[in-house]
Amino acid sequence: MDSDKTWSTHIVSGVHLLPMSEEFVVYEPVSGNTHLLGYVAGEILQQLYQAPSNLAKLTATLAAQWQETSSPDILQAVADVLDELRAMELVECA
Repeated sequence: MDSDKTWSTHIVSGVHLLPMSEEFVVYEPVSGNTHLLGYVAGEILQQLYQAPSNLAKLTATLAAQWQETSSPDILQAVADVLDELRAMELVECA
């Protein structure tokens, strides 16, 4: 995955992304679909809702938030979740 491409989300309002304990409920207004996402996917969407980002910056932000060391494993995990979110049409890469 190309880490310098910018990722963004279709979520246009904070009310469409609701944290619930260890999961997130997400309403995607373009398709009208509602999704139940795990914690990591929800955190990624929250970051992209605040501002589009590339993979490296997004991973570094999340690692700092989780008080983890940014590593190739975390980078790959975030990349994998981004691919899943893209398949659900919740994010896009440009």
